[in-house]
Amino acid sequence: IVAPHGGKVSGCTVAEGYAAAASVQFDALVVVGGAPPAPDAMVHADAKAGTGDSSTTDPRVVKLLQEVWRHSKAIGSIDAGAALAAAGVPTDGLGVSAGAAAEVGADILTLLEAHRSWGRFDA
Repeated sequence: IVAPHGGKVSGCTVAEGYAAAASVQFDALVVVGGAPPAPDAMVHADAKAGTGDSSTTDPRVVKLLQEVWRHSKAIGSIDAGAALAAAGVPTDGLGVSAGAAAEVGADILTLLEAHRSWGRFDA
């Protein structure tokens, strides 16, 4: 679980905060319910922050999504269409699953079997 802060979210232990999470740590990324900007999000001070719409989504989540997309990794979206849109990730893109939790979970497991969505970009 990656969250805006350490500790617990909905009773689950947070493994990484937005400030420290990096796309290389993940084989897939599932965004649940969007990721509004955290109080410590500072687009103007972070040259590596995502360049998408930071009014609806934390710029560090935008950056994660953009990198995971470029690396052809699996992406899931459960009620997080705004986060994907802010990062420029199409909800119908190759290797992207959007919908209900059970459907997205099953799709992500299938996508992980292939390791990457190599057909996402032209050679």
